[in-house]
Amino acid sequence: MSPSLAGALARAGVTSSASKALGNCFVLARTPDGERVAIWQSRQQDGPIVFGTRAELESLEAGFRNGEFAWDKLPVAVETKTAPG
Repeated sequence: MSPSLAGALARAGVTSSASKALGNCFVLARTPDGERVAIWQSRQQDGPIVFGTRAELESLEAGFRNGEFAWDKLPVAVETKTAPG
């Protein structure tokens, strides 16, 4: 990811107020064309940005509201070499 894109997300994006200053947050912003949302994990300065549609973001929001993504409900993923440490 380019440093300028990460910087733009950090400046313009929205983070949860629950993350405070700990850096435990995802940053979300709409793309300039208004068609997609960009999601970035702020501790991974050069990490990937995931892009999704409005419908995908709304589906994700609904899953959180319904408790489908509660920590104790998440399955354990198989370790990979690409997973951040």
